[in-house]
Amino acid sequence: MTVTTGADTDGSADEWLAGAKETPGVWWERWADWQACRAGQERPAPGSLGSRAHPAGAAAPGDYVLNR
Repeated sequence: MTVTTGADTDGSADEWLAGAKETPGVWWERWADWQACRAGQERPAPGSLGSRAHPAGAAAPGDYVLNR
């Protein structure tokens, strides 16, 4: 698999593709690296869902699944 990247252009798709670069790999590897640089410190998950300001909704799978 390869990832194709290129600069923004006002031209056609064919013009963009002609100037694009193919890199081995998959897009989500690059996205995960990009996201990790911006995500901040990891912290433990809360012990329970919701808060006083934002209470948790219905338990999974959710009311909409059970309504027929």
